[in-house]
Amino acid sequence: MSSYRRQKKSAPSTSGSFWLSFSDMMSVLVLIFIFVIFSMIYNLKQAQDDYVAAHNEYEIARAALEASEAEKANLIVLVSDYENQITELEDELEETNRTLIVIAGEKDDLQSQLDDKDTIILDLNSQVSENETELIRLRDYNTELETQNAALYNTSLNDKAQLSLYEQRLTEAQRQLDALLGVKSEIIQQLSNELKRNGINVDVDQNTGSIVLPSSMMFNSGKAELSQAGRDYLDRFLPVYLSVLLSDQFSEYVAEIIIEGHTDSTPRGGYPDAYLGNLDLSLDRAQAVADYVLEPTYMQYRLGLDMMQMEAFRQVVTTSGRSYSDLKLDRFGNEDSVASRRVEIKFRLIDAESVYATRQIIIN
Repeated sequence: MSSYRRQKKSAPSTSGSFWLSFSDMMSVLVLIFIFVIFSMIYNLKQAQDDYVAAHNEYEIARAALEASEAEKANLIVLVSDYENQITELEDELEETNRTLIVIAGEKDDLQSQLDDKDTIILDLNSQVSENETELIRLRDYNTELETQNAALYNTSLNDKAQLSLYEQRLTEAQRQLDALLGVKSEIIQQLSNELKRNGINVDVDQNTGSIVLPSSMMFNSGKAELSQAGRDYLDRFLPVYLSVLLSDQFSEYVAEIIIEGHTDSTPRGGYPDAYLGNLDLSLDRAQAVADYVLEPTYMQYRLGLDMMQMEAFRQVVTTSGRSYSDLKLDRFGNEDSVASRRVEIKFRLIDAESVYATRQIIIN
């Protein structure tokens, strides 16, 4: 019966059940919609929170980026400063390297100077050692000198006597030299006067008494035979010359009459050596003059000498040849060939050289 009732109760009309089901379905849908809305709200809230968090992170990241950019700018400036500093340091390093090169060179120079000074020091040490040795030797020598001085002091009286004797000899030698010089000057003066008085134009050297006979007049070029003009000149010149030198006043003082031949520097044919060829020529010319004037007949009749005078004349006459060792020069310093070709006649007084030499020995 109850089943029936239930069926009776639950058997309303078909349309009421439909709305009931629809209402349940709508409730479910509403619930679902609410759930969806809440879910969307929740998701939206979650998305907003994520957005805020992301935005915050973005702001933080942007702030960090801005800070990084500022730091980067600072780093760029710093790097630029470092680069400038590096450039300056490189310049300083290059300058330092150049300075080091200079210093190295100076070091080498200083080392070289030091080595030189070391050598000098070694030399000085050697010299000091030598000086010490020399000092010892000088001390020994000084001791020896003191001994000798003592001995010399003991003989000083004898030395004074010898000095007085030397002074006397010097005075005598000076007197003899003055006398000979006076004789020589007087001979030169008388020769000049006599030659001029007899019209013989020739110069007498006032210091030596030498007389030059021009070779161009007495000899042909390159020849040693007396020309006729040369003979005529000797015939006029020699008697006057000998009248002074062989006079009673001067003959005892005359030690030598020298006939001396001279040439120019022109080479002589047939001789490989110019000096030797001209030496033979100068000797031959001097000898030709001597042969002519020493011929006995000439001395007796042309010069008017007696036998004793002839012998005395022969004993004092000598000849020599000088080649071109004593050339005559013109005013420009060049060789005067004509003046160089000559024969000189000169005289030497007896003992003049020995007296002068004795005087020099005594003086020294």
